[in-house]
Parts: sequence; structure tokens; C-alpha cells
Amino acid sequence: NTCTTEQFNPEAVVQGAEKSNVYVIADDNTVSLREVELGEAFAGNQVILKGLNVGDKVVVDGTQNRMMRPGATVKVVESK
Repeated sequence: NTCTTEQFNPEAVVQGAEKSNVYVIADDNTVSLREVELGEAFAGNQVILKGLNVGDKVVVDGTQNRMMRPGATVKVVESK
């Protein structure tokens, strides 16, 4: 089931040369890079129109860390 609109901290978005991505966290806490379609920023959040599923967890801190790459293992800390 694909989300039609979700709002995220803009730091979750990894900008490529021609596309926008987020790191999605799998059940085993490994990450994969997934392309997303961005909408407008609203109230300090980035609107994501396509590319995520309901319940997906995304990395919002450390996306620019040189150790962050597809297959990396992360520690999940729920945001408040």
C-alpha cells in the first residue's frame, strides 16, 4: 500500500544529481536507499508524494554520514 502523502524532517531526504531518496529501515535494521517524489515543504517538514509505504521507517539523522550506505545496520531510536 503506497502512501499518497507523508511529511518528514527534510534531513531524511538524500538529494542525488537527478533524484531524491530516503534510507528505509528493514526489519533487521539494515537500510536501503529508495527513490521518492517530493512535494512542497510545509511547516518545517518535507512532503513526500510517492515512494514510501504505510509504516515504513526512514533514517532522519546521519544520512550524510560516510558510513551510511545501502546494507548498513542502524540503531533505531523512535522520534518523540
